[in-house]
Amino acid sequence: MTQICSGVLTKPDTLGAGAINQRRKWVEIIEGRSEDHTLRHGFYCVRLPDDAERAQHLSRAESQRRAAEYFDTTSPWNDVTDRRRFGIPGFVSDVSRLLIQLIEEALPRLREDIDKLLAKCIKEFDALPPPLADDPQIEVLGRVNAFCDVFKSFVNGSHEDKRLAQRNRALYAIFKRDIRGTAPDFRPFDTPEDYVPLDDTEERMTLTERDPGVKVMGIYDIRRVIHEAIGWELPNNVPYQAKANLIAQFTKLWVAPSERCLAGINDVLGEVIDALISIHFGRFKVLEDYVGNLIRNQVDICKARAQEAVKTALDLETTPYYTQNTHYLQTLREKWLAHYKTVRIRYYHYRARPQPAIAECYESEAEGSYEGLTAGNYEREAPSRVHPRSETPESKALRALAEAGCDGGCSSLLPRCLQARH
Repeated sequence: MTQICSGVLTKPDTLGAGAINQRRKWVEIIEGRSEDHTLRHGFYCVRLPDDAERAQHLSRAESQRRAAEYFDTTSPWNDVTDRRRFGIPGFVSDVSRLLIQLIEEALPRLREDIDKLLAKCIKEFDALPPPLADDPQIEVLGRVNAFCDVFKSFVNGSHEDKRLAQRNRALYAIFKRDIRGTAPDFRPFDTPEDYVPLDDTEERMTLTERDPGVKVMGIYDIRRVIHEAIGWELPNNVPYQAKANLIAQFTKLWVAPSERCLAGINDVLGEVIDALISIHFGRFKVLEDYVGNLIRNQVDICKARAQEAVKTALDLETTPYYTQNTHYLQTLREKWLAHYKTVRIRYYHYRARPQPAIAECYESEAEGSYEGLTAGNYEREAPSRVHPRSETPESKALRALAEAGCDGGCSSLLPRCLQARH
């Protein structure tokens, strides 16, 4: 409104004849010559009826006539050239003209704004769903059934939106990786830190992300666990408690990955549930709040049951430490024992830092240094000895027996085989 900014001076008749300076300042303000009081459209001066005149109930025309007579006959007001600056009629006329000008300038913008608002209103009207054609109870039941059907399709992956299945599969892959990362890091040497990890019997895989709770273990560490568990067992009998202690070191690490996986799945489920509630019940806000709370309460109950089921599954992995997959256990046991024996024999291939001196020793070792070595003592002496570049057939046979896991009893048959060959 700065475009119509104007000032009005009232009650000029209160300035007596002796208020010369005040009257002069008023004239300067009215004529626009004052530096302290400046407005875009200047100032106006009006005289309003006093108490005596109001008591006479004068008409508007009479009041304006007396005011005009006052300004035309009283100094210094009658000396001002611009007579439109005095009286209410001149002030109203000028302000009305300014207002009309502003309205004319604002009309195009107002029309544009009105057109935009009208288009928005029409669009919102068109977006409104059609009125209900069925009974409200039937409508609510239909929406609940539709919600259940769509949610089932999300769960089994038949819906066109695959977010639930895809995100859960990603969480399961992370969970599998985390559980695999809790596998023991056993290296069959006295100084296991000097050798590379043995994460696979076929040496095709190396774990890149291990659980921080998994520590490198060597022969000394296993012996220490066995020693701490020995009670009244017979000699050369590994206590069951030692095996249980070793297994517990790793199964206890399964709790954190399991809880993380379950929490991630719950978050994905919550997002899907909220989206479906908004889609199927969002038209009716009261219904959305009511049904949404019922659904979320039921989901919370299911989450609590899932949490309990995970806890039960983890408890089953504690005592007793047993498995129904005995054939699988036996197969893996034989593979790992054979792999560990091979690693012990070819230990120079598994050092974390290559040592050229070992390879030179390997090439220069005398062929006869392995004479009389059986499969049983070959395994025990392997870490302190190396294979020669050229081996006799007998040495090769003994080494093959050792790598296959045969003990000294198997190697006793080798001389008979040689005699039969000759």
